Amino acid sequence: MSRRPVIDFESAFQRWKIRSRRSGGDDVLILDLGQHSLNALYAKIERDGAVGAVDYAATVDSGLSEGAVTDEAKFAAAVERVATVLRRRNRLRTRRLQVSLSSPFISYFNHFVTVNLSPRRRVTQGLIDESIERAGEEISCLVEHVMQVVPVRYTLDSIYSGGGPPLGMRGQQLGIELFFLTAPEAALERIEKALKGCGYSVDGWWYAGLSAADSVMLPAAEAGVAVVDVGGATTDVAVFRNGRLLHVGVIRCGGRDFDSDLSTFLNEGLKVAEEVKRLFGCALPQVIRHNEVVDLRERGLGADKLVSAREIAGVIRDRARELSYMVEEEIGKAISPALLSRVVLTGGGAKLEGLAELAEIALERSVEVGAPRAVNGTRMGFSDPGCAALVGTLRLLRRRLLARRRVEPAGMSAGDRLRSWFGALVGSPVAERKEAV
Repeated sequence: MSRRPVIDFESAFQRWKIRSRRSGGDDVLILDLGQHSLNALYAKIERDGAVGAVDYAATVDSGLSEGAVTDEAKFAAAVERVATVLRRRNRLRTRRLQVSLSSPFISYFNHFVTVNLSPRRRVTQGLIDESIERAGEEISCLVEHVMQVVPVRYTLDSIYSGGGPPLGMRGQQLGIELFFLTAPEAALERIEKALKGCGYSVDGWWYAGLSAADSVMLPAAEAGVAVVDVGGATTDVAVFRNGRLLHVGVIRCGGRDFDSDLSTFLNEGLKVAEEVKRLFGCALPQVIRHNEVVDLRERGLGADKLVSAREIAGVIRDRARELSYMVEEEIGKAISPALLSRVVLTGGGAKLEGLAELAEIALERSVEVGAPRAVNGTRMGFSDPGCAALVGTLRLLRRRLLARRRVEPAGMSAGDRLRSWFGALVGSPVAERKEAV
């Protein structure tokens, strides 16, 4: 009869503490589903919130159209291309994705939640998260799939608490105004099915318009700000006032519409038109000399013709004006133009020369092109407006992870703590389940 091995509980406890400190951190893989391109971002978020590693990969011809999968084979191939690049460079093992998405089928509504605190319970982040999660579960039974829930305003005993939650304060009734972003279940299921075929699962959905807004907006509250994310086939508009989200909208107009107009004007294919826009595109014809011409064959575009650069700019200007008026109409659904202080352009379409200046004339407001802000004090080298949605999703996810990490250890019972420690001896995943996000 074999004897049981003797366990040194003191040394085992010390090893568990060291391992728990070292193993803290999450591998995050974010997928931004554009209209004709697919971008991916890998990051390592440490236990203290530091972003330890960042890498980026992108591909075109994604098999998507207006946020929906139209060609599953192309979509699967695009996912594999970006994932393989990140996996080889970073030894990436995670198969769980955070998906950032923009599409005309995304809608929103506001919902107010009331939480009774009697007898004068203190407001904690855990209480707020629990209330939001419960509200999401109740709403999901009545509406389409809930993609994202955003708290936009708090009250305590019917008194507005300002921009942030009234943490640490006591009262009898807490009110939370929530912003629900929903999407048709069938559209998201089709994306999930295609990703599952590649061996990936979706851990969370994010609206790209809000992610881009979080990436470029300043922390300080402003009177009125509109963040306009110009994508390939759509343009997302998010309107804020004093840091509070008022409205989101999706406009069916984007960079591909500029390409289509140029394709018609040049009598060439979309690829040639897109290259002409990239090389010579400008929304302000008045800044171009009258006699300036573009030799398409000389530029390797295959077409044997000379085209006036000013006429190319005129085609782009007409579409840019139309887009500016559509943005103005969308902003007007949420806020009076007199209360709007500035407009921030993001997305790949924002890089079009002269677009910000033309929009400033059309909207009669200050317009600027916004670059993604630093995450945890690190710039990460992502200054391209086209990366705003990816970096914004990383910022929002990091914030959520830190909030959960502050809440969960305090919520563990004595039994859970003992089991998690003892699990280190026998290989039980109790500790990992409690601390995983």
